[in-house]
Formats: sequence, C-alpha cells, structure tokens
Amino acid sequence: MPVPAAAAQAVIAEAEAAVREAEAALGAPAARPAILAAAAGGSLAECFAAVPDPRDPRGVRHSLACVLFLVTAALLSGKTLLEDVTAWTARASPEVLAAAGARRGRNGTLVPPHPRTVTRVLGLLSAQALADAAAGFLAAALPPGPVQFPWPGRSCSRH
Repeated sequence: MPVPAAAAQAVIAEAEAAVREAEAALGAPAARPAILAAAAGGSLAECFAAVPDPRDPRGVRHSLACVLFLVTAALLSGKTLLEDVTAWTARASPEVLAAAGARRGRNGTLVPPHPRTVTRVLGLLSAQALADAAAGFLAAALPPGPVQFPWPGRSCSRH
C-alpha cells in the first residue's frame, strides 16, 4: 500500500531536522570536552595534569595535558584513526587550542602540536598511567558514600 505524500513529507522533514541537529552537534567539538568536564565535575586539563609525562622535559613545547585534551576533542568529534586525529589537532580552532592550553608562537597566535608530537606522545604514553589518573580524578569528583544508580534501591560502593 503506498504511503500518503503528506506522511512521507513529514518523515522527510523529521529526518532532515535530525541531520541538521547531528551536524550542529558535530560542528561544535569545543563544546563536547566542556560537557564531559561538567559531567566529571572538573576539567579535562586537571584530569590530564595528573598523568606522568613520559617525554624528556628538554624540548617539550606542549604540555601532556594539552596534547591529551586535543586528542580527546578529536575523538569526541568522531575521529578514530590516528591520521585523522593528528590532522584534526593540526587544524584545531583557536578556541579549542585556547581551551587546551596550547602555547603561543612568536607572532602571538596559538600553535597546535605537530602531528608527529601527537603520535610520539601517544606511543610513549602508558595506558595504565592514563587510566589511573583518570580514575583517580573521577573518584575524587564523586561525592562520598555509595554511588546511586538511577534505579531505586540499587547502589554501588567504592572500594
């Protein structure tokens, strides 16, 4: 049985609205880390500051927290391949670079880390150190006592 034209147009209009919403959400990568930070009760920079930097301090131009912040923003923007993540960080907007704490160049503009720096940092970084720092940060942001689930009667205590 054919679908009435009015019903088909309504479905198409809903789909187009959903696509516009998704495009708007994907177009605001700077907002996603802020949402994540608000949900965690702190900032990503604070969380990443607790991660030990595996690099030799000589020649470090961007803090580890800055690089990890930009990688997180790229991942939240849907970039999952390393090549895409490094390209995204290289083209990050000044607003995102400022939020990440990027350094300023000689002319005063914010400078993103070089793609090789991002790749090298991710290669040197200990996944366990990152997980420990993130877990410690999130645990400190939790209120004392058991964590309440949205379902009545269920809780989880921290050990």
